[in-house]
Amino acid sequence: MPVLRLEQLQVGMELADDVPDRNGQPLVRRGTVLSEKDLRRFKMWGVSEVEIVGSDDNEIKVAPLVIEPALLERYRPEVREIFQRANLEHPFMAQLFQESLIRYVRQRMGDKT
Repeated sequence: MPVLRLEQLQVGMELADDVPDRNGQPLVRRGTVLSEKDLRRFKMWGVSEVEIVGSDDNEIKVAPLVIEPALLERYRPEVREIFQRANLEHPFMAQLFQESLIRYVRQRMGDKT
């Protein structure tokens, strides 16, 4: 099982072993699929590396983060306000808006998990 540094971790990766806090108590349990909240928790607790499911770096399992269309529509107005002066007809700006919307929703989902 590969051991990855904090900066290499991604949302959706699965923990191969418990991650203890400074007192040896489990901070996050084995089998947990990492969320943004878990990554922030690792940073706050000074966790520098964790063991991830996968036999080597090329086979690390990352669960896809599925975002329901209803969530995208729910938060679209908030992100649209940020882009209120942008020409969303331009392909670059349209793509930037879509990526920003997805990131915004992921952050919101991470806050609730």
